[in-house]
Amino acid sequence: ASIVGLIGAPFVIQNQDTLNYLYMGFLSFLVVLLIIHAVLVEKRKLHRYAQTVFHTHFAQHLVRDALSELEVSQTDNIKTTTEKILDAIANCFSITCGKTCRASIVELSDKFELTVPARDSMSQIRSTPRVKKHFLKDNTDFKNLWYSINGCSRYYLNNNIVKSWIKHSYDNSCFSEANEPEVKSLLGITYVKNWPLNYKSALILPIRYVSKFDPPKEGDSLSPHWDYYGFLCIDSVSKDSFDERYSPELGAIYADMLYTYFNQIDFILDTMTTPSTKIGDSDEEK
Repeated sequence: ASIVGLIGAPFVIQNQDTLNYLYMGFLSFLVVLLIIHAVLVEKRKLHRYAQTVFHTHFAQHLVRDALSELEVSQTDNIKTTTEKILDAIANCFSITCGKTCRASIVELSDKFELTVPARDSMSQIRSTPRVKKHFLKDNTDFKNLWYSINGCSRYYLNNNIVKSWIKHSYDNSCFSEANEPEVKSLLGITYVKNWPLNYKSALILPIRYVSKFDPPKEGDSLSPHWDYYGFLCIDSVSKDSFDERYSPELGAIYADMLYTYFNQIDFILDTMTTPSTKIGDSDEEK
């Protein structure tokens, strides 16, 4: 109705000054509406992050209870608890991104082989068993994090993996288990056909504590400055899923939580295998 009114205004209003004021008023009103819309959209995004406290608290609750149970009753439910934590992470990022996200943990052996010991519940159902071995050197995301390449010292974030692959700046060993995607062009527009990965955006964070940057080489024993439990991987089937400012910080909370969880498990299990050592004993008592 506004557009029709503006088009028909010159036929109704003969005074040019009045017509100019009408157009100026309409444009000003439109700009104000767009500003209000932008503010509301941004607030809704931030409100999504406010909802993360429930999932973060739930994950921390799981860690606390699992460690207490392991220490008191020596009951080992590490895999089950880890999967529940990954469920909380996947649900948390699905809310903040407004798109379905998955979460998994990738481990790295001393031979630099990558394995996936745990996934969230949805990913377990939809994932297919790996046939070939996967190594660090063949995966851009993990390699960049391990060696801190291209500024990836704290996290690796890629909101358009397809575009990066087209530009030859992204490698993934999963391509070896499926047909290579095909690059097509239509009317000057480049697109990819038969994309084999289940995701197009990914956020990878290290589960580690590093007091000094000294990445071990393949076959070397781990450095005393290098306490590494693998990688927390969060991905989405859609492009542009992760907020470049807030998502890495939120993911880092969970990665640090998982480090504390795994580190305390090692400590408790070591204590169990050393009967003369009890948690809380002083050096003199030991």
